[in-house]
Amino acid sequence: KAKYLYPKTLQNLSHTQPSPMENNSITKVCEKFIEISDDDRINKGELHEITKEINESKFSYDDTKSLIAALFTRTADMMKEDEDKKKVKCLKKVVTHIVDCFFDKKGGISDTLFFPSQENEKKLIHYLSSAKQTMNVCVFTISNDKLANALLHAHRNGVKVRIISDDECANNKGADIHRLAKEGIPVRTDADRAHMHNKFVVIDDSLVITGSFNWTVSAVKYNQENLIIVENENLVNKYNDNFNNLWSEFKNNQVTH
Repeated sequence: KAKYLYPKTLQNLSHTQPSPMENNSITKVCEKFIEISDDDRINKGELHEITKEINESKFSYDDTKSLIAALFTRTADMMKEDEDKKKVKCLKKVVTHIVDCFFDKKGGISDTLFFPSQENEKKLIHYLSSAKQTMNVCVFTISNDKLANALLHAHRNGVKVRIISDDECANNKGADIHRLAKEGIPVRTDADRAHMHNKFVVIDDSLVITGSFNWTVSAVKYNQENLIIVENENLVNKYNDNFNNLWSEFKNNQVTH
């Protein structure tokens, strides 16, 4: 898939605008490229270092295009007549590797988290903390204080957070739903004998996180659970549509404190 994206990506590089990440993660990758390309060779270990930086920084599709453009710019700045071909060949290998590893035609971030794992709990919190504008949370239950606090932190930083949860779980001992509502986050529940059993969150209308994982301490420490994290416009729109339909359906079930 990615190999068909590569030529089209290169055609659009001259029109790519600098990313906000240009001053940190993108700069780090560019510096690493300059360092490892001094001998005109790049081995698998060095490619792994670049991959690790991109993975930890959670580059979006636009961030990656900005990175590619920056790499070409850095290379052009370094070029000398005798070394032009070697530098471009080295850069081409890096670009191909980045695109092949991280993107298909329609996607951006693609990740999986498996539990039990406290390390992956930290990664989930990292994703939640990346929200800048909106977060639509539709989960069966919230009783994990660390995850609840990540939502509260986003809310206090101006992110428009909305929560839908199950009415029975909202009243369970240890549930964080009423605490979050008390802090001013709009929360609605179903009012039905059947359960509101969804487990997904949409961040900034661009990223969806979903899977079997319940937002509980047990899910982190003991249960076999999973989450997938996907940046795909088509999927995000479908999840947002579902959230908004449920939000309207549960308009009379606003949680009050």
